[in-house]
Amino acid sequence: MIRKMANVVIKKVEGENEFQHIIPRLTEILFSAYQEFPEYGVENEAEAERYLWWLYRADPDGMFLAYVEDEIAGFIASHSQWWDKYIGVFVGEIHEISVDSAFHGMGIGSRLMKVAEDYFVENKRTVAGLWVGVKNDTAIRFYEKRGYVRAEVRGPWLRMRKYLGGVTGG
Repeated sequence: MIRKMANVVIKKVEGENEFQHIIPRLTEILFSAYQEFPEYGVENEAEAERYLWWLYRADPDGMFLAYVEDEIAGFIASHSQWWDKYIGVFVGEIHEISVDSAFHGMGIGSRLMKVAEDYFVENKRTVAGLWVGVKNDTAIRFYEKRGYVRAEVRGPWLRMRKYLGGVTGG
Protein backbone atom coordinates (compact mmCIF):
# COMPACT_ATOMS: atom_id res chain seq x y z
CA MET A 1 0.00 0.00 0.00
CA ILE A 2 1.33 3.44 -0.92
CA ARG A 3 1.34 5.97 1.89
CA LYS A 4 0.53 9.59 1.19
CA MET A 5 3.29 10.91 -1.03
CA ALA A 6 5.22 13.66 0.66
CA ASN A 7 7.10 16.18 -1.41
CA VAL A 8 9.69 13.79 -2.93
CA VAL A 9 12.37 15.24 -5.18
CA ILE A 10 14.91 13.12 -7.07
CA LYS A 11 18.29 14.75 -7.73
CA LYS A 12 21.57 13.63 -9.21
CA VAL A 13 24.61 13.88 -6.95
CA GLU A 14 26.49 17.00 -8.04
CA GLY A 15 30.16 16.16 -7.64
CA GLU A 16 32.56 14.61 -5.16
CA ASN A 17 32.26 17.43 -2.61
CA GLU A 18 28.51 16.85 -2.26
CA PHE A 19 29.05 13.10 -2.21
CA GLN A 20 31.64 13.33 0.59
CA HIS A 21 29.20 15.43 2.60
CA ILE A 22 26.31 12.92 2.31
CA ILE A 23 28.25 9.69 3.00
CA PRO A 24 27.16 9.55 6.67
CA ARG A 25 23.48 9.74 5.67
CA LEU A 26 23.90 7.18 2.87
CA THR A 27 25.59 4.85 5.37
CA GLU A 28 22.58 5.16 7.70
CA ILE A 29 20.28 4.34 4.79
CA LEU A 30 22.35 1.27 3.83
CA PHE A 31 22.19 -0.10 7.37
CA SER A 32 18.46 0.63 7.56
CA ALA A 33 17.79 -1.04 4.21
CA TYR A 34 19.69 -4.22 5.11
CA GLN A 35 18.49 -4.69 8.68
CA GLU A 36 16.27 -7.63 7.66
CA PHE A 37 19.04 -9.30 5.60
CA PRO A 38 22.38 -8.24 7.10
CA GLU A 39 24.17 -11.02 5.19
CA TYR A 40 23.64 -9.01 1.99
CA GLY A 41 24.82 -5.68 3.38
CA VAL A 42 28.04 -4.15 4.61
CA GLU A 43 29.42 -5.01 8.05
CA ASN A 44 30.64 -1.66 9.36
CA GLU A 45 30.91 2.05 8.57
CA ALA A 46 34.39 1.81 7.01
CA GLU A 47 33.20 -0.90 4.63
CA ALA A 48 30.10 1.14 3.86
CA GLU A 49 32.18 4.21 2.99
CA ARG A 50 34.46 2.19 0.66
CA TYR A 51 31.42 0.62 -0.98
CA LEU A 52 29.66 3.97 -1.42
CA TRP A 53 32.75 5.53 -3.00
CA TRP A 54 33.02 2.55 -5.38
CA LEU A 55 29.37 3.00 -6.35
CA TYR A 56 29.81 6.72 -6.97
CA ARG A 57 33.08 6.50 -8.89
CA ALA A 58 31.80 3.68 -11.11
CA ASP A 59 29.38 6.13 -12.76
CA PRO A 60 28.97 9.51 -11.01
CA ASP A 61 26.14 10.52 -13.37
CA GLY A 62 24.17 7.44 -12.29
CA MET A 63 23.93 8.30 -8.58
CA PHE A 64 20.50 9.70 -7.70
CA LEU A 65 19.12 10.82 -4.34
CA ALA A 66 15.50 10.92 -3.17
CA TYR A 67 14.72 13.81 -0.84
CA VAL A 68 11.64 14.12 1.35
CA GLU A 69 11.52 17.70 2.51
CA ASP A 70 15.25 18.35 3.12
CA GLU A 71 16.17 14.82 4.17
CA ILE A 72 17.73 12.14 1.97
CA ALA A 73 15.25 9.26 2.14
CA GLY A 74 16.91 6.92 -0.35
CA PHE A 75 19.32 6.56 -3.24
CA ILE A 76 20.09 4.52 -6.30
CA ALA A 77 23.52 3.82 -7.74
CA SER A 78 23.29 2.91 -11.41
CA HIS A 79 25.87 2.34 -14.13
CA SER A 80 25.04 2.98 -17.79
CA GLN A 81 27.99 1.06 -19.29
CA TRP A 82 28.10 -2.26 -17.40
CA TRP A 83 29.24 -5.38 -19.24
CA ASP A 84 26.87 -8.29 -18.59
CA LYS A 85 29.04 -11.33 -19.26
CA TYR A 86 26.05 -13.68 -19.14
CA ILE A 87 24.36 -12.14 -22.18
CA GLY A 88 27.41 -10.51 -23.80
CA VAL A 89 26.21 -6.89 -24.05
CA PHE A 90 26.53 -3.61 -22.19
CA VAL A 91 23.55 -3.04 -19.91
CA GLY A 92 22.33 -0.45 -17.48
CA GLU A 93 23.18 -1.90 -14.08
CA ILE A 94 21.49 -1.08 -10.81
CA HIS A 95 24.22 -1.69 -8.27
CA GLU A 96 22.31 -0.46 -5.25
CA ILE A 97 18.91 0.90 -4.37
CA SER A 98 18.25 1.70 -0.73
CA VAL A 99 15.38 3.51 0.92
CA ASP A 100 15.41 4.29 4.63
CA SER A 101 12.82 2.04 6.28
CA ALA A 102 11.14 5.13 7.77
CA PHE A 103 10.17 6.12 4.22
CA HIS A 104 8.95 2.76 2.90
CA GLY A 105 5.56 2.70 1.22
CA MET A 106 5.83 6.17 -0.31
CA GLY A 107 6.77 5.10 -3.85
CA ILE A 108 10.35 6.32 -3.48
CA GLY A 109 11.91 3.05 -4.68
CA SER A 110 9.69 3.05 -7.78
CA ARG A 111 10.64 6.63 -8.59
CA LEU A 112 14.34 5.89 -8.17
CA MET A 113 14.05 2.85 -10.45
CA LYS A 114 12.30 4.97 -13.10
CA VAL A 115 15.01 7.65 -12.99
CA ALA A 116 17.74 5.02 -13.38
CA GLU A 117 15.93 3.27 -16.24
CA ASP A 118 15.44 6.62 -18.02
CA TYR A 119 19.17 7.25 -17.56
CA PHE A 120 19.91 3.88 -19.18
CA VAL A 121 17.67 4.61 -22.16
CA GLU A 122 19.33 8.03 -22.60
CA ASN A 123 22.62 6.12 -22.78
CA LYS A 124 21.25 3.73 -25.42
CA ARG A 125 20.87 0.67 -23.21
CA THR A 126 18.10 -1.78 -24.02
CA VAL A 127 18.54 -3.97 -20.95
CA ALA A 128 18.69 -3.16 -17.25
CA GLY A 129 20.18 -5.65 -14.83
CA LEU A 130 20.63 -6.10 -11.11
CA TRP A 131 21.54 -8.67 -8.48
CA VAL A 132 19.30 -9.31 -5.47
CA GLY A 133 19.63 -11.68 -2.53
CA VAL A 134 17.85 -14.96 -3.27
CA LYS A 135 16.13 -14.86 0.14
CA ASN A 136 14.88 -11.29 -0.26
CA ASP A 137 11.38 -12.12 -1.50
CA THR A 138 10.09 -8.59 -0.91
CA ALA A 139 12.75 -7.06 -3.16
CA ILE A 140 12.29 -9.77 -5.80
CA ARG A 141 8.55 -9.05 -5.93
CA PHE A 142 9.29 -5.29 -6.10
CA TYR A 143 11.51 -5.84 -9.16
CA GLU A 144 9.11 -8.31 -10.80
CA LYS A 145 6.26 -5.77 -10.50
CA ARG A 146 8.48 -3.40 -12.48
CA GLY A 147 9.09 -5.86 -15.30
CA TYR A 148 12.30 -7.56 -14.17
CA VAL A 149 12.59 -11.29 -14.78
CA ARG A 150 14.65 -13.89 -12.98
CA ALA A 151 17.80 -15.09 -14.70
CA GLU A 152 20.97 -16.65 -13.26
CA VAL A 153 21.58 -17.61 -9.65
CA ARG A 154 25.14 -17.34 -8.34
CA GLY A 155 25.56 -18.36 -4.71
CA PRO A 156 23.31 -16.15 -2.55
CA TRP A 157 22.48 -13.80 -5.47
CA LEU A 158 19.76 -13.82 -8.13
CA ARG A 159 20.33 -11.99 -11.42
CA MET A 160 17.31 -10.12 -12.79
CA ARG A 161 16.90 -8.25 -16.07
CA LYS A 162 14.40 -6.00 -17.80
CA TYR A 163 14.11 -5.15 -21.48
CA LEU A 164 13.97 -1.37 -21.93
CA GLY A 165 13.74 -0.97 -25.71
CA GLY A 166 16.01 1.01 -28.03
CA VAL A 167 19.38 0.01 -29.48
CA THR A 168 22.26 -1.43 -27.47
CA GLY A 169 25.71 -0.47 -28.55
CA GLY A 170 29.15 -1.36 -27.25
